[in-house]
Amino acid sequence: VIQLPIADMEQVDAVFSFSAVIGAQYHGEWLDSTTARITIDSAYTGSPAWESAVNVGSLRVTPVASAGLKSLDGDSPPASLMAVVNRGTWGDVPQSVSSQIHSATSLIAKWVAPATATGYAVTRFEVQFSTHEDFSDAIPMVIGVDNALELVIPDLETDVGIYVRVRADTRLAYPGATAAAVWGAWAYPSIRLPVAPAFPTIELIPGAGFLSTAGGQAVVLLGFGFGASSNIVTATYSTDAGRAYDATDCRVVSSERIECLSAPGVGTHFHWQVTVNGFASEVSEATTSYAPP
Repeated sequence: VIQLPIADMEQVDAVFSFSAVIGAQYHGEWLDSTTARITIDSAYTGSPAWESAVNVGSLRVTPVASAGLKSLDGDSPPASLMAVVNRGTWGDVPQSVSSQIHSATSLIAKWVAPATATGYAVTRFEVQFSTHEDFSDAIPMVIGVDNALELVIPDLETDVGIYVRVRADTRLAYPGATAAAVWGAWAYPSIRLPVAPAFPTIELIPGAGFLSTAGGQAVVLLGFGFGASSNIVTATYSTDAGRAYDATDCRVVSSERIECLSAPGVGTHFHWQVTVNGFASEVSEATTSYAPP
């Protein structure tokens, strides 16, 4: 579209009409020919219940017909269709919500905190998890803002998919506040697919040539169920005859990749086993061997 001036609040209001007051001060900018970004510089001081009208997913925006917002070639009629704002952080929902495998019976949910929720300071978060996408059997867990922005969801059933969502609360954070909760909008994981707790499984050891007998050689284990990079992982490898070594410096790179360093040793046909947050994998069919002395 033709990029009309929106550098200050007056210019924004001349081009766009909103279904609720979005702030005491704000300004805009065009990111490209089809995307305008409005930044709230100063929050409006209405009640939290009223300000929930500006949540992402609730706020509606309509181009002002008299502004003449047209296509770049100027041939289209002025834009005037209302639309719901479906992207942004005002409202203010947690961002970058994700859930990852923590163990065979748990997931870890992580998110990025919004600056405010319905215009006021965030005081806590609610994490809900459910086996249904509509959250009909949701179980809530509440965490304060003084904690890390992550929560382990325990006691889950292995291989059963779990949906996760997060919202922020402004309880006791605004003038005249009571103990009542004032929850903002729900934020969903960026991928609307459930994540299932699972046992770690090693499928492949790529490039598994001969290991140095001196140890300290990088070994890559590929598979699934390794989970979040923060998970604690250990690895051992052993022969059918019982010779065994402990790998060192193991870390989860992704849910499908673990990296370790080999121990000094000798022997051939070592099968690997990893333990992630206390849950062990089956021994791998893939093997590694030390170079002949």
